[in-house]
Amino acid sequence: TPTLSLAEVQEKIFQKFEFVSLLKRMPGFTEDGLVSVENKNSSTGKSKHKIEEKFTFTEVGKDDDVMRLVNKITAKKSFACRVVLSGKEALDSELFGFIFAVEDDAFFVDKKFITPLLEVFKSADIELITHDIKEFFKVLYCQYSFFPDNALFDVMVASYRSEEHT
Repeated sequence: TPTLSLAEVQEKIFQKFEFVSLLKRMPGFTEDGLVSVENKNSSTGKSKHKIEEKFTFTEVGKDDDVMRLVNKITAKKSFACRVVLSGKEALDSELFGFIFAVEDDAFFVDKKFITPLLEVFKSADIELITHDIKEFFKVLYCQYSFFPDNALFDVMVASYRSEEHT
């Protein structure tokens, strides 16, 4: 099997977690929402749906990395977040961690490192972008006993609203 590039891995992760609408809002996407990136494994040399090569995905595994992420979110005032669960139902699934996206960077944060990041959910000055905010709220409340105070943007609601107007 061919080795996947970083961009291909990132694309698969973001598609799996349904960040498609969010990706369209990120820098580097053309009007149709796609970026062509060199794909050395392809016979045509181009791939159809690719994230810019400068987009990075990092698994956060140390407290120092968590604090850098907190500082980055606080500085940028906007981030996307998705919970990673063992199943589809928030109340019946084990929480594995969270995926955060800030500008051109995405991060997986295991639940054991999440405590310092909970503060970013308590700031009304920071925009939280997520998919299915109701499920997200269930997880935060059941696991950590609070609801976010952030300015909120729900990709699923926005998608539904845009379909109403077409």
